[in-house]
Amino acid sequence: MSAVAVTDTLDWKLHGFDLLSEAACQGDFALQHAAWMVGPHYKAAEVAKADWAAVAQGPPWAVDSWGLGCMMQEVFSGEPLRAVEQLRRTEVIPPALLGDYQKLLNSNPARRLNPSQAGGLPMGLSGPYGGWPLRHAACVKDGAEKDAFFKRLPTLLPAVPEAVAARKVLPLLSRALEFGGAPPSAVGSLLQIGRPLPQDEFQKRVVPSLAKLFASTDRSLRRNLLESVDVWGPHLTTPIVEEQIFPHLQTGFNDDNAYIRELTLKATLAIAPKLKQATLTAAVYAGPA
Repeated sequence: MSAVAVTDTLDWKLHGFDLLSEAACQGDFALQHAAWMVGPHYKAAEVAKADWAAVAQGPPWAVDSWGLGCMMQEVFSGEPLRAVEQLRRTEVIPPALLGDYQKLLNSNPARRLNPSQAGGLPMGLSGPYGGWPLRHAACVKDGAEKDAFFKRLPTLLPAVPEAVAARKVLPLLSRALEFGGAPPSAVGSLLQIGRPLPQDEFQKRVVPSLAKLFASTDRSLRRNLLESVDVWGPHLTTPIVEEQIFPHLQTGFNDDNAYIRELTLKATLAIAPKLKQATLTAAVYAGPA
């Protein structure tokens, strides 16, 4: 796992390619001279024994397959691998991945699974969020199919781990709303993810999107935002309300739609304690006619 970096949005980035060499390399290859850099608990049997003939005769992916199996053990056990015996702890491996895991760690290099054929990695996890489809919804779904997906979304979210929802799903949903890839009603799902976040996380991950959405001229989007003031209002500070939210929100006082004007007034009353007195006074005088 020390060669894997995870971004803020939970994307995996690989680094540490010190021992990288051509798969089809014969004879004098990097691993033979740098095997000492690899801990004994990460070494396949043929590497641990310095049986370089067996390494050369085996499939080019054999050593990497073993390494992938080691990484799976670390990922699902939640701790670094300290002894090769830990690889026998199959109870920590999800059932859907167990077959691939065992094939990756086959003692016979020739029979190890090619990592490219490990079809369950990583989206084959049998957990409740396996195959999470949101990142495709905005670009491949349209019309009734898209509407049906976003109607189901609130029922899917409780099964998604909180970290995945906040750091992976929420940014995707925010962009979909900002660029028209999601219906206005998806604001509810956005705030469903944001509601349990600590205030600082809410301000970091949700507020920037709220500010952009309030700037939109889409009346349905504005209605959904105003109807949800009880969710986002408590998370905001006076500077955020004054600088990012209220300048856009107050335009609703002059909307042609009476319901939007009513919602704007109710939302203003809800966030009034976080408005400066001068701003509140100006809003009262410039309020709905």
